[in-house]
Amino acid sequence: MPEQTAYSLNQNSLNNKDVVYFKNLDVLRILAAMMVVIAHGYGSWNGWNGLLPLFRANVENIRKPNLLGKFFTQFINNLGFGVDIFFLISGFLITYILLKEKETFGTIAIKKFMVRRSLRIWPLYYIIVIFAPFLITFSNYIKPHWMAPTPAPNYLPYYFFLGNFDIISTGKWMFPFAHFWSICVEEHFYFVWPFILALVPNRHLIKVFVTIIIVSMVSRGYYFTYDPSNSGANIYLNTICKVDVIIIGAIIAYIHYRKPISLNTPKYLRILLLIGFIGLISNVSIYVAGNLFQVLIKKYLFVIWVGFLMLNFMFNKQPIFTLKKMKVLNYLGKISFGIYIYHNILLSLITDNILARYGSERITFLRFFIIYIGATVLMAVISWELFEKQILKLKKRFELIKTAR
Repeated sequence: MPEQTAYSLNQNSLNNKDVVYFKNLDVLRILAAMMVVIAHGYGSWNGWNGLLPLFRANVENIRKPNLLGKFFTQFINNLGFGVDIFFLISGFLITYILLKEKETFGTIAIKKFMVRRSLRIWPLYYIIVIFAPFLITFSNYIKPHWMAPTPAPNYLPYYFFLGNFDIISTGKWMFPFAHFWSICVEEHFYFVWPFILALVPNRHLIKVFVTIIIVSMVSRGYYFTYDPSNSGANIYLNTICKVDVIIIGAIIAYIHYRKPISLNTPKYLRILLLIGFIGLISNVSIYVAGNLFQVLIKKYLFVIWVGFLMLNFMFNKQPIFTLKKMKVLNYLGKISFGIYIYHNILLSLITDNILARYGSERITFLRFFIIYIGATVLMAVISWELFEKQILKLKKRFELIKTAR
């Protein structure tokens, strides 16, 4: 085994040359997590109480939005794009670490990689899957008598990370782990990716990346053309149709591996791009695809736009603004996986047992979100401190390239 070589990551890395660390990556994680949390929370509130009065065309019709309501609702609905940000981050970070491992040791220790990923994902994931029957029983026990009981899902697919395909086949988003579909997609990526990086010479990797993206596009086109009744589910949930976003993150990692990225995009231009993106997602749905062009191409506009902003956030020497609470944000980034895992479960319990019982007059929009987000973060903190952090101590034993978070 060759001696570990010294390398310089980038000017945003830790001074310790042996540690892979990307400044602001945890901030991006918590941003992505909170985007999804807010989108789901607003959807739940809106389902029970309709639009906020500010966004209604008239007082009596709680579902009909005024112009401001259309923009706001479209913006919130598009916050589910946080999942794609997670995909970009995963593709970037995993690929970069594995390329460094391959460079340093001449190969990739696939078993150790699988153990590291399993220690990060599986304990929390399987706690929910295993205790799902108890959660459903508990949910039905405390639910108001006039509400329909929560049906038991098909547990078996989730034991094998096939939850996304279960949703595609059944058309049902089941409590308490419907949102685990994205974890299933990532796990499929983890099962395959180290083999590809280990076996394919680096000079051919871009060809492989582009091929996977083309296969993903062709798959979306196939489902849209030949399976129109179920094309939406496949386009959004099918691993082949979604993996291209992860691969875009991998391409960025490959570029950064070959030559460290350093951006000097002017501050005013980044501000304009950020405002422009907010305006875009307030007017256009990321997910609606009514023709073949939209199915194949549209999402790349959003991914590339956000990806450029993310890269500037990570690699531009002059930030748009200084974050004074970086320690808090970095900590929230560390527990963002727990926030994602727990948020939908707590949202269902809070909606059924607080909002449904007491209505919007006593549980206002602001109180609802304080309870919902507060409970989610608190649960994630407890989970991290008492459980996840202890498990992750084992992960260090299987690291060949050191990482810091």
